[in-house]
Amino acid sequence: MEEKRVTEEMLSSHDGKDGRRAWVAIRGEVFDLSQSRLWRDGEHMKRHLAGRDLTDEIQASPHGLDVLKREVVKRVGVLVSREEVSPLPRSLEFVLGRFPILRRHPHPMMVHFPMAYVLGAVFLFIVESFAPRGWLLERCSFALLVMGALFTPIAIVTGLLTWWVNYGARPMHPVKRKLQLAVVLALAEIASLIVRARGPIQDEILEGLYFGLLVIQALCVVGLGWYGGHLVFPYTGKK
Repeated sequence: MEEKRVTEEMLSSHDGKDGRRAWVAIRGEVFDLSQSRLWRDGEHMKRHLAGRDLTDEIQASPHGLDVLKREVVKRVGVLVSREEVSPLPRSLEFVLGRFPILRRHPHPMMVHFPMAYVLGAVFLFIVESFAPRGWLLERCSFALLVMGALFTPIAIVTGLLTWWVNYGARPMHPVKRKLQLAVVLALAEIASLIVRARGPIQDEILEGLYFGLLVIQALCVVGLGWYGGHLVFPYTGKK
């Protein structure tokens, strides 16, 4: 059976935080220390952190490599460079090699558009209730909603591409939550467009429904920002 090949990026994502497995690399081999009480939250002796190559550190430790033979330590596979293993087709890897900006930037660039448009739509809709007649803020709010609905599919597609390219499409809690929120956001946007399609709403019940859908979208956007930020800047609890 072929050994599991672990890239440095895969290793770093298994840092023992927030329920993730705690992996370390020693002399080219990767070990899972999640079951060890000495590696809770991916940290050992407040000095050594999971998700890294600790070859130099273990050589300077008071114990030897014999600790890796303990029952709580599970061997995962071998550590390889990113160039040695890739889940992507060669054609896509070639394009990403020629244009490195496509590896990480498309989603961050696209996702901010629907987020800004949705929050702007909610803000203007609320302000319209207090603004003098004739300011057309409700129409501006609807225009932002339309733009948000147009950019949301693009943000979802680029997000899935980034997940595939940079994380191998492996299961990740923040990504799972982002996908769920993105679906709810898209459905709420469609429902809002249907309710508002015939023009400014006059019926109080429909207006309440429309505003509720806008609020749902705003909450989804906040959640997407939260989990997206957690992926880019994972919280470690340290100052």
